Amino acid sequence: HDVSEAMMGMSIPTLQGECGLDKAAATALEGGAELLHNGTHLLNKGWIEVRTLLECKTFNPVYTTLVHDAFCIDAVDGLTWLYSSAFAMFIFSMLMIMFRAGLYPVNHPSAKP
Repeated sequence: HDVSEAMMGMSIPTLQGECGLDKAAATALEGGAELLHNGTHLLNKGWIEVRTLLECKTFNPVYTTLVHDAFCIDAVDGLTWLYSSAFAMFIFSMLMIMFRAGLYPVNHPSAKP
């Protein structure tokens, strides 16, 4: 950044004398230094925006909302369905076992002396 500012601060004749360039090359060097300077500022501004976006005050409300909804609402609803389904399967399984046993007659072994 400082190098590009120093080059941009020099006049074309000074760049020609210091770097041993002709006028076209010195003009191109000054344009390149200006482009580098502007690009550095853009990158710095972009990095500041990324840091602002990733701050805790930005993510904390989103994270809190997602975690609260996941654990306090969706998990409770899911566990309610899980336990009620398991209980219904238990009840109907016991009924099936009971009625199946009552469907067939009981065979008593005949007593032979």
